[in-house]
Amino acid sequence: MNDLADSLANEGRVSGRDFHIPDLYTPPGWVDSHPVLSHQPLSHLSSLLVRYTVPVPLCTWKASGFADRWAVAMFGLFGRVLDVGQHISAIWTINILTGLREVLWKDALASLPFYCPKWVSTRASFTCGCGVGLSLSHILVGCASYDLSPLATSLAERLQQVSPPLFHLRSLRPDEWHPFPWFPLIALKAVEYRAARPTKLCPKPSRALADSRGQREWAIGTFMWFVWKKRMKELFASPKFVFRVADCDDELRVLLRLPPLVRW
Repeated sequence: MNDLADSLANEGRVSGRDFHIPDLYTPPGWVDSHPVLSHQPLSHLSSLLVRYTVPVPLCTWKASGFADRWAVAMFGLFGRVLDVGQHISAIWTINILTGLREVLWKDALASLPFYCPKWVSTRASFTCGCGVGLSLSHILVGCASYDLSPLATSLAERLQQVSPPLFHLRSLRPDEWHPFPWFPLIALKAVEYRAARPTKLCPKPSRALADSRGQREWAIGTFMWFVWKKRMKELFASPKFVFRVADCDDELRVLLRLPPLVRW
Protein backbone atom coordinates (compact mmCIF):
# COMPACT_ATOMS: atom_id res chain seq x y z
CA MET A 1 0.00 0.00 0.00
CA ASN A 2 2.89 2.37 0.74
CA ASP A 3 4.45 1.54 -2.62
CA LEU A 4 1.16 2.24 -4.39
CA ALA A 5 0.81 5.58 -2.63
CA ASP A 6 4.37 6.55 -3.58
CA SER A 7 3.74 5.53 -7.20
CA LEU A 8 0.57 7.59 -7.49
CA ALA A 9 2.25 10.57 -5.81
CA ASN A 10 5.22 10.42 -8.21
CA GLU A 11 2.91 10.00 -11.20
CA GLY A 12 0.92 13.02 -10.14
CA ARG A 13 4.08 15.08 -9.67
CA VAL A 14 5.37 14.23 -13.16
CA SER A 15 2.07 14.63 -15.01
CA GLY A 16 0.87 17.60 -12.99
CA ARG A 17 -2.26 15.71 -12.00
CA ASP A 18 -3.35 16.02 -8.35
CA PHE A 19 -2.97 12.97 -6.11
CA HIS A 20 -6.26 11.94 -4.52
CA ILE A 21 -6.68 9.43 -1.70
CA PRO A 22 -9.67 7.72 -3.46
CA ASP A 23 -7.24 6.62 -6.19
CA LEU A 24 -5.77 4.09 -3.76
CA TYR A 25 -7.04 0.57 -4.33
CA THR A 26 -7.38 -1.73 -1.33
CA PRO A 27 -7.36 -5.49 -1.99
CA PRO A 28 -10.50 -7.38 -0.86
CA GLY A 29 -10.38 -8.35 2.80
CA TRP A 30 -7.21 -6.34 3.46
CA VAL A 31 -8.86 -3.47 5.31
CA ASP A 32 -12.30 -1.93 5.63
CA SER A 33 -13.01 0.57 2.89
CA HIS A 34 -14.46 2.91 5.47
CA PRO A 35 -12.83 2.81 8.95
CA VAL A 36 -15.30 2.35 11.78
CA LEU A 37 -14.99 2.47 15.59
CA SER A 38 -16.83 -0.82 16.15
CA HIS A 39 -19.57 1.04 17.99
CA GLN A 40 -17.29 1.63 21.00
CA PRO A 41 -17.89 4.71 23.16
CA LEU A 42 -15.24 7.40 22.99
CA SER A 43 -14.52 7.07 26.72
CA HIS A 44 -13.62 3.39 26.27
CA LEU A 45 -11.40 4.10 23.29
CA SER A 46 -9.66 6.90 25.22
CA SER A 47 -9.02 4.63 28.21
CA LEU A 48 -7.54 1.95 25.92
CA LEU A 49 -5.32 4.52 24.24
CA VAL A 50 -4.01 5.79 27.58
CA ARG A 51 -3.57 2.28 29.00
CA TYR A 52 -1.44 1.00 26.15
CA THR A 53 0.49 4.11 25.17
CA VAL A 54 1.14 5.99 28.45
CA PRO A 55 3.55 4.37 30.92
CA VAL A 56 2.40 3.87 34.51
CA PRO A 57 3.97 6.67 36.64
CA LEU A 58 5.34 4.19 39.17
CA CYS A 59 7.21 2.41 36.35
CA THR A 60 9.15 5.48 35.25
CA TRP A 61 12.74 6.22 36.21
CA LYS A 62 11.61 9.04 38.51
CA ALA A 63 9.77 6.61 40.78
CA SER A 64 12.55 4.03 40.84
CA GLY A 65 13.05 2.86 44.39
CA PHE A 66 9.92 4.51 45.79
CA ALA A 67 7.81 1.34 45.72
CA ASP A 68 10.48 -0.61 47.59
CA ARG A 69 10.95 2.09 50.22
CA TRP A 70 7.20 2.33 50.72
CA ALA A 71 6.71 -1.41 51.10
CA VAL A 72 9.65 -1.75 53.53
CA ALA A 73 8.45 1.21 55.60
CA MET A 74 4.89 -0.12 55.86
CA PHE A 75 6.10 -3.57 56.87
CA GLY A 76 8.46 -2.12 59.45
CA LEU A 77 5.79 0.11 60.98
CA PHE A 78 2.73 -2.12 60.85
CA GLY A 79 3.94 -5.60 59.90
CA ARG A 80 1.78 -5.55 56.77
CA VAL A 81 2.86 -6.50 53.26
CA LEU A 82 1.15 -3.97 51.01
CA ASP A 83 1.38 -3.19 47.30
CA VAL A 84 1.97 0.50 46.68
CA GLY A 85 0.21 0.20 43.32
CA GLN A 86 -3.08 -0.40 45.14
CA HIS A 87 -2.68 2.61 47.43
CA ILE A 88 -0.75 5.33 45.60
CA SER A 89 -3.91 6.67 43.97
CA ALA A 90 -5.25 7.45 47.46
CA ILE A 91 -3.08 10.57 47.36
CA TRP A 92 -5.88 12.15 45.30
CA THR A 93 -8.75 10.98 47.52
CA ILE A 94 -7.60 11.25 51.14
CA ASN A 95 -8.93 14.14 53.16
CA ILE A 96 -6.06 16.62 52.80
CA LEU A 97 -5.52 19.88 50.96
CA THR A 98 -4.88 19.77 47.22
CA GLY A 99 -1.52 21.47 47.66
CA LEU A 100 -0.29 18.70 49.93
CA ARG A 101 -1.55 16.06 47.51
CA GLU A 102 0.66 17.56 44.82
CA VAL A 103 3.63 17.66 47.21
CA LEU A 104 3.23 13.97 48.13
CA TRP A 105 2.88 12.95 44.48
CA LYS A 106 5.97 14.93 43.50
CA ASP A 107 7.90 13.43 46.39
CA ALA A 108 7.01 9.93 45.16
CA LEU A 109 8.28 10.87 41.68
CA ALA A 110 11.37 12.72 42.97
CA SER A 111 10.13 16.00 41.46
CA LEU A 112 10.09 18.40 44.40
CA PRO A 113 11.66 21.81 43.67
CA PHE A 114 14.86 21.34 45.64
CA TYR A 115 15.97 18.40 43.51
CA CYS A 116 14.11 18.99 40.27
CA PRO A 117 16.42 18.26 37.29
CA LYS A 118 15.04 21.34 35.55
CA TRP A 119 16.64 23.54 38.20
CA VAL A 120 19.69 21.65 39.35
CA SER A 121 21.84 18.83 38.08
CA THR A 122 21.73 16.51 41.10
CA ARG A 123 19.08 15.34 43.55
CA ALA A 124 19.00 17.13 46.91
CA SER A 125 21.34 19.91 45.72
CA PHE A 126 19.64 22.32 48.11
CA THR A 127 20.88 21.75 51.64
CA CYS A 128 19.19 22.43 54.94
CA GLY A 129 20.69 24.70 57.57
CA CYS A 130 21.92 21.59 59.39
CA GLY A 131 23.99 20.60 56.36
CA VAL A 132 21.82 17.68 55.21
CA GLY A 133 20.34 17.51 51.72
CA LEU A 134 16.72 18.61 51.68
CA SER A 135 13.92 16.09 51.30
CA LEU A 136 10.31 16.00 52.41
CA SER A 137 11.05 13.45 55.13
CA HIS A 138 13.92 15.57 56.45
CA ILE A 139 11.70 18.64 56.57
CA LEU A 140 8.88 16.87 58.42
CA VAL A 141 10.82 14.83 60.98
CA GLY A 142 14.58 14.78 60.53
CA CYS A 143 16.00 18.29 60.89
CA ALA A 144 18.03 18.94 64.03
CA SER A 145 17.87 22.71 63.46
CA TYR A 146 14.07 22.83 63.86
CA ASP A 147 12.54 21.41 67.01
CA LEU A 148 9.01 20.61 65.83
CA SER A 149 7.96 19.07 69.15
CA PRO A 150 5.63 21.99 70.08
CA LEU A 151 3.81 21.60 66.76
CA ALA A 152 3.79 17.80 67.11
CA THR A 153 2.27 18.18 70.58
CA SER A 154 -0.51 20.34 69.15
CA LEU A 155 -1.16 17.70 66.51
CA ALA A 156 -1.23 14.91 69.11
CA GLU A 157 -3.76 16.85 71.21
CA ARG A 158 -5.99 17.35 68.18
CA LEU A 159 -5.77 13.68 67.25
CA GLN A 160 -6.68 12.70 70.79
CA GLN A 161 -9.82 14.82 70.49
CA VAL A 162 -11.02 13.20 67.26
CA SER A 163 -9.69 9.63 67.67
CA PRO A 164 -11.34 6.69 69.44
CA PRO A 165 -9.73 5.46 72.70
CA LEU A 166 -7.30 3.10 70.96
CA PHE A 167 -3.93 4.74 71.47
CA HIS A 168 -2.03 1.47 71.36
CA LEU A 169 -2.40 1.54 67.56
CA ARG A 170 0.60 3.03 65.76
CA SER A 171 -1.65 4.35 63.00
CA LEU A 172 -2.99 6.84 65.57
CA ARG A 173 0.50 8.11 66.40
CA PRO A 174 2.11 9.89 63.44
CA ASP A 175 5.08 10.82 65.65
CA GLU A 176 6.14 7.15 65.29
CA TRP A 177 6.02 7.10 61.49
CA HIS A 178 9.73 7.73 61.01
CA PRO A 179 11.69 7.90 58.78
CA PHE A 180 9.03 8.32 56.06
CA PRO A 181 6.29 10.25 57.83
CA TRP A 182 3.73 10.52 55.05
CA PHE A 183 3.85 6.94 53.74
CA PRO A 184 1.12 5.54 56.09
CA LEU A 185 -1.20 8.44 55.30
CA ILE A 186 -2.34 6.86 52.03
CA ALA A 187 -3.02 3.44 53.54
CA LEU A 188 -4.61 4.07 56.94
CA LYS A 189 -7.68 2.05 56.02
CA ALA A 190 -5.56 -0.96 55.06
CA VAL A 191 -3.39 -0.96 58.18
CA GLU A 192 -6.35 -0.37 60.50
CA TYR A 193 -8.54 -3.10 59.00
CA ARG A 194 -9.22 -5.54 61.85
CA ALA A 195 -6.22 -4.15 63.72
CA ALA A 196 -8.04 -3.26 66.95
CA ARG A 197 -9.89 -5.52 69.36
CA PRO A 198 -13.21 -4.53 70.98
CA THR A 199 -13.03 -3.04 74.45
CA LYS A 200 -15.54 -1.67 76.92
CA LEU A 201 -14.70 1.87 75.87
CA CYS A 202 -14.84 1.02 72.19
CA PRO A 203 -16.97 -2.06 71.44
CA LYS A 204 -16.84 -1.43 67.66
CA PRO A 205 -13.27 -0.31 66.96
CA SER A 206 -13.40 -0.74 63.16
CA ARG A 207 -16.43 1.52 62.94
CA ALA A 208 -14.88 4.06 65.31
CA LEU A 209 -11.65 4.15 63.31
CA ALA A 210 -13.55 4.56 60.06
CA ASP A 211 -15.66 7.40 61.48
CA SER A 212 -12.60 9.33 62.66
CA ARG A 213 -10.29 8.57 59.73
CA GLY A 214 -11.24 11.61 57.69
CA GLN A 215 -10.65 14.00 60.59
CA ARG A 216 -7.34 12.33 61.42
CA GLU A 217 -6.18 12.59 57.82
CA TRP A 218 -7.13 16.25 57.83
CA ALA A 219 -5.25 16.97 61.07
CA ILE A 220 -2.09 15.14 59.97
CA GLY A 221 -2.25 16.74 56.53
CA THR A 222 -2.70 20.18 58.07
CA PHE A 223 0.42 19.69 60.19
CA MET A 224 2.49 18.52 57.22
CA TRP A 225 1.26 21.28 54.91
CA PHE A 226 1.91 23.90 57.59
CA VAL A 227 5.52 22.80 58.14
CA TRP A 228 6.14 22.43 54.40
CA LYS A 229 4.86 25.93 53.60
CA LYS A 230 6.93 27.53 56.34
CA ARG A 231 10.12 25.81 55.24
CA MET A 232 9.53 26.59 51.55
CA LYS A 233 8.80 30.20 52.40
CA GLU A 234 12.04 30.34 54.34
CA LEU A 235 13.96 28.74 51.48
CA PHE A 236 12.57 30.67 48.52
CA ALA A 237 10.82 33.80 49.89
CA SER A 238 12.19 37.30 49.42
CA PRO A 239 12.79 39.22 51.64
CA LYS A 240 14.23 36.54 53.88
CA PHE A 241 11.70 34.77 56.11
CA VAL A 242 12.77 32.87 59.25
CA PHE A 243 10.70 29.92 60.45
CA ARG A 244 10.55 30.17 64.24
CA VAL A 245 8.66 27.16 65.55
CA ALA A 246 7.82 28.70 68.92
CA ASP A 247 6.07 31.62 67.22
CA CYS A 248 3.91 29.36 65.01
CA ASP A 249 2.31 27.04 67.57
CA ASP A 250 -0.79 29.18 68.10
CA GLU A 251 -1.24 29.57 64.34
CA LEU A 252 -1.18 25.81 63.84
CA ARG A 253 -3.64 25.24 66.70
CA VAL A 254 -6.13 27.53 64.99
CA LEU A 255 -5.72 25.71 61.67
CA LEU A 256 -6.15 22.32 63.31
CA ARG A 257 -9.51 23.39 64.68
CA LEU A 258 -10.82 24.35 61.23
CA PRO A 259 -13.37 21.92 59.79
CA PRO A 260 -12.14 19.60 57.03
CA LEU A 261 -11.94 20.88 53.45
CA VAL A 262 -11.59 24.52 54.54
CA ARG A 263 -8.90 26.15 52.42
CA TRP A 264 -6.23 28.25 54.14
